[in-house]
Amino acid sequence: MKRALLSPWLVSLLGIALLAAAGCGGEAPVPKAPTWVDDVMPILRANCFTCHGAGVRDKDAKRWDFFYDPDDPKLRDINLPIGFMSPVTLASGRWPLWLMLKGGDRMPPVPAPPLSERDAQVLKLFQMSPKRGTRPANHTPKAGWFPKAPWFVVSDDDGEQVLGKLTCGSVEVLIDHTGNQRLPAGASPPCTGLLYDGQDLQAVTLD
Repeated sequence: MKRALLSPWLVSLLGIALLAAAGCGGEAPVPKAPTWVDDVMPILRANCFTCHGAGVRDKDAKRWDFFYDPDDPKLRDINLPIGFMSPVTLASGRWPLWLMLKGGDRMPPVPAPPLSERDAQVLKLFQMSPKRGTRPANHTPKAGWFPKAPWFVVSDDDGEQVLGKLTCGSVEVLIDHTGNQRLPAGASPPCTGLLYDGQDLQAVTLD
């Protein structure tokens, strides 16, 4: 029986595919001007949000899971008491991994593995000119009953944390994270308010 032979052009295509697959295992190059949305948030999500995310209430562990700019006019619109956020500025001295980048205690701390050299370089560049960046096709934050009052859920299809405030009757309900939440005692529908994912400020109503 004769063996089928691969044509030269098919051999070439297979060779290109194998080379491409071999090059996919390395780290992405360091961007010249990293942004929070594209470059920094994935690093922090993989290494830091366990201790510096929405679920942590340690008074010494500032949250790093939202691009918090104290001068952001949209944050002023919702008027949240956001002292739990760490400003994304070099001058604050509290920005993510600041201690490690300045040669102090390593972040993330042991026994977690250290950041790769590539990720550390991304954060160093970002600190010099921190910019959030924008998502070309950004999903707006939303809220709905889950499954019914007093439980509700705040969500964002981009996987970003959402801040906001609802007014339910005479009670103000502060929102400092995505996910399932419960109205506090005294708060009852209908509720109206604003949600903010760092890019879009969205008005919502829960009837």
